[in-house]
Amino acid sequence: PPGGRGAAAAAAAGGGMGAMAGGGGTAGAAGGLDKKKVMLVYYIGGVTFMEIAALRYLSNLPDFPYRIVICTTKLVNGGTFLESLFAEIENPLKEERAMAQGG
Repeated sequence: PPGGRGAAAAAAAGGGMGAMAGGGGTAGAAGGLDKKKVMLVYYIGGVTFMEIAALRYLSNLPDFPYRIVICTTKLVNGGTFLESLFAEIENPLKEERAMAQGG
């Protein structure tokens, strides 16, 4: 569904929808408000879990001035990356063989 994976990635990034809605910050560990501004990072075409982990690491640093919310059109892993490299090609010999065998 549109936006479904983007919301999942945002939640995985630790920002969640509360960070986007509040705009001013999120609840901190001590129960107060964290005064970090929100940075929205949108990946078009896909993002890997390693990229999400790197941005989560930055976002959790005490001196980093932003709370990062990640959105994406697709989550990419090793399998989906390799699939994207190989295009389906038409094989007329395979079709001829199938017809010759009666299928």
